[in-house]
Amino acid sequence: MLIMNKDTDNIDIINEKLIQFLEQDATQSSQRLGGKLGISATTVRRRIRDLKKRGILHLVGIVDAEKANYMLPIIFLVDAEYSKIDSVGKALARYPQVRLLSRYTGRYPLIATAVFKKNTEISDFLENVSKTVPGLTQIETLVCLRPIKGGFSII
Repeated sequence: MLIMNKDTDNIDIINEKLIQFLEQDATQSSQRLGGKLGISATTVRRRIRDLKKRGILHLVGIVDAEKANYMLPIIFLVDAEYSKIDSVGKALARYPQVRLLSRYTGRYPLIATAVFKKNTEISDFLENVSKTVPGLTQIETLVCLRPIKGGFSII
């Protein structure tokens, strides 16, 4: 899985194509990527190193939730008192089950993706969070029934 920062103004067409190929399969060799892009393997490695150094590109592994005996990710739509949105986010980020947490515009200022092995763990998590996170006003839970495109990094 690739995680990109928003600094896309400095990405040329070759880096853009390189990123697309890595999104399809990040284990491809520099030689293979270079062949697809019409550049040398050394240039591919240099470009990847540069993108990583600039914080634009991060290569991470994706775990298959079902094969790893995890449930599919749970999405939490989180509402909080306006003045405490950041502190609620920081509190939620401390939970190891929370794998992705971002601040958004719209109805729910925080959206988190978390994973659990058992339904009881979800219930325990919600009960604990609702009791211990000051400023939290509401959590709506979405259960992924079946992924259609893409994946989630869960471990």
